[in-house]
Amino acid sequence: MRPNQRRSMPSSGAPQTVLLTGASGFIGHHLSAYLSERGFAVRTLGRRPLTSGKSNHILADVRDEFSDAGQGCSCVIHLAGLADASASLNSPAEFAKVNVIGTLHALEVARKHNATFILASSQRVYRPAAWRLTEESPVGPVDPYGETKRQAEAWTSLYTRLYGVRATILRLFSVYGPGQVPGKGSGVVTIFLHAARNGQPLRVRARQLRDFIDVRDVCRSFELAVERPSEGLRICNVGTGQSTSIAELAELVREVVGQPIPLVLDMSPGAESYVADPRYAAAELEFESKIALEDGLRWYYRHLDDPAT
Repeated sequence: MRPNQRRSMPSSGAPQTVLLTGASGFIGHHLSAYLSERGFAVRTLGRRPLTSGKSNHILADVRDEFSDAGQGCSCVIHLAGLADASASLNSPAEFAKVNVIGTLHALEVARKHNATFILASSQRVYRPAAWRLTEESPVGPVDPYGETKRQAEAWTSLYTRLYGVRATILRLFSVYGPGQVPGKGSGVVTIFLHAARNGQPLRVRARQLRDFIDVRDVCRSFELAVERPSEGLRICNVGTGQSTSIAELAELVREVVGQPIPLVLDMSPGAESYVADPRYAAAELEFESKIALEDGLRWYYRHLDDPAT
């Protein structure tokens, strides 16, 4: 057990209706389809229309209140937000409006409708480290994006204490998969695969370590969190526990693409590293990643041009 956390209650069955914010984004697109295929009634919410033909979609901006969208929902999954850590350096106020105020509005939906709440948080709430990060590792964001996620977590904790909202925070590590767009907070996997396909060199910060997790595994972690609601506040890392250097990733990408793409190595010290200790998620949610990085990369490369929605 982690401090200030209580063991989850036995599930009474999958909720009939789940409200999913951020449905027009990368993870939201995958999660909406995943939950629908497993019998959940998924009500989606996002700033853009969906192109997948779903009729139960609400056009809304999380910077505005949307509490009526939760009518009849027993769980709110909050994915909506800005996720480009580099871009947050130039637009911290905008990131705060979307990621912090948006989370408050989603928490209000859960409070008003007595629904459980699941927040998609990030590895970037942690202070970078060259060892596995547990849920008790020091928090120390290095960019405004990470700070907005830290604040979103703090508001979630407060809503649990003040209003009894049952909440799960999933700290997602380096998620990859079809639908990501290079240059929009997509991460190094997407950048490398697109560059390698076009024969461009891969620029490698060789000292960085990452924990790369397939979006299909991430979807399963959300399903387990819905099915096993917490009594109070619960925080879980969602990663593989496998440490992969960016240089190792580049070699895997070259194998998947099947071309001897040149590498440009950056050996500068002080590179940020994030690798999950996934043991608490395994104990609390019975979640373990199942998809090896090489297999996930091959699947992703086959679907590299799939749209996000």
